[in-house]
Amino acid sequence: MKKTGIGIFISLLIFFLFLPLNGSCREKTVVFGILRDGDAQRFNFEKNTFRHEIQEVIKGAYKGVFPEEYNRDGGFDTEKIKKEADFLLSRKDVDFIIAAGPVGSHILCKKENLSKPVIASVIVDSKLQSLPVSANKTGSGKKNLNYIESFQGIFKGIAFLEKLTSFKHLAILADPGVIKEFDIESRIDEFNHLGVEISLIPASEDLDKIFKNFDKGIDAVLITPLPAYSWEKFEELTSRINKLKTACFSMWGKEEVEKGCLAGMGGEKSMDMLARRVALQVEKILSGSRPEDLEINYIPDSQMIINMSAVEKLGIDPDWTTILNSEVICPCEKNTSGLSLIESVNTAFKNNPSLKSVEKETEKSRLQEKIASGYLLPQAGIIAEGVKRD
Repeated sequence: MKKTGIGIFISLLIFFLFLPLNGSCREKTVVFGILRDGDAQRFNFEKNTFRHEIQEVIKGAYKGVFPEEYNRDGGFDTEKIKKEADFLLSRKDVDFIIAAGPVGSHILCKKENLSKPVIASVIVDSKLQSLPVSANKTGSGKKNLNYIESFQGIFKGIAFLEKLTSFKHLAILADPGVIKEFDIESRIDEFNHLGVEISLIPASEDLDKIFKNFDKGIDAVLITPLPAYSWEKFEELTSRINKLKTACFSMWGKEEVEKGCLAGMGGEKSMDMLARRVALQVEKILSGSRPEDLEINYIPDSQMIINMSAVEKLGIDPDWTTILNSEVICPCEKNTSGLSLIESVNTAFKNNPSLKSVEKETEKSRLQEKIASGYLLPQAGIIAEGVKRD
């Protein structure tokens, strides 16, 4: 009996000793709310993208949950986006808020008091938006706020476009909510130093309304992120711009250049990459870092992308050094064989006769070697050719 009693005692002792340890190893649940501007048909601003990356990064220590009731859609209506932001802020059981659109990100950045950590993941131009920044320029400096500078900014986009072609009247095409919430119209004087006329055009679903503004003599367009547009709508937009012999530049980057824009800055904007950055920020906050101290700068690629098919259609003569320092693509049009790679090089020379000097021929050879090594081979519909020298 004594041995049996001692055995039971030791078993109970071990059980109670290890019970707290086992409990402490359980993952702590963290509840996330997602604020979307609307159903972004092209950019995939969906909760699943963020959910996968966040859960993958914090697993083991934390369990990230994304209740459907906290996946809030603003329907691309500014007032509704504000209400959805207030709803998520008011919910005590929501631990983190992830803003997955430009308008929602801006609205949360401008909130006076944030009761919980907020990560605003889509920032178009932090300076133009007058977003808070810490004294050392690395964080937001605002309690519970971390935002991610996802783009190069409007002014840099204009500077890139100027490297390709000259223009006197630039249209900035933006989501109506962006124009309203960023209050760009009241700051239009900040563009005066550029020496060109600036017009702000809301990106209406009715493209005819947009093109009525082109009667004002607009000769270039800067396209900011337009999450409400489908790819079909976007291609229709760029097709009509190109028919007017007007240069258009995409802030989103390569994917839109492939759909008809003359140029853009940055490679393919992978939502997976952005979501991973958000997940890493979440991990740092859960580990004790303050959101306001975390780095805000995230610009993965500043290289210009140039559409040589658009260069030919517009008949422009971009600086040759700019072409050499850019990624050159030749997207094929429907029902055509498209431009070959070498034809694209020759297009640039045809539009810029000054490039026929010996020095320029050397630079031409450099680009042709770049092409031959496979730099542009992944583009669909491209025709391989030998290089002929005069």
